[in-house]
Amino acid sequence: MLLFNRYVKGKIMIDLRKIIPSDFDGSDIGKRENLKIEGSKEYKSANDINAKVNGIIKIMYSHYCRSYEASRKNINHPKKFEDYAGHWLWAEMGQIIDDINIKNILTDTYPYPQKSRIAKGESYYR
Repeated sequence: MLLFNRYVKGKIMIDLRKIIPSDFDGSDIGKRENLKIEGSKEYKSANDINAKVNGIIKIMYSHYCRSYEASRKNINHPKKFEDYAGHWLWAEMGQIIDDINIKNILTDTYPYPQKSRIAKGESYYR
């Protein structure tokens, strides 16, 4: 599975269509959990950087879908994963990502927000 499809001004372009299955809409709790487990296994067992980033993206995406589903009444919740990801990375606190290189790649792509809407150690957008 190819992750880095091109570079733009020094940034890595992450193509979610190559990481998240096309039939995944995030509404099914079981499928979300399976995606998170798959991502965790991929991150922990991978030897190359692409697979590690893919694994973290799967975890982040499952958390995004869960947060979005839980906040149906919160009109401020990001409609796009890209708008959620920097908040998640800021709040993650090394609980999942233990490789600074992976964290740096992801924060280059999804920068931290000026003010995060996710509390440290959590994944729900508020």
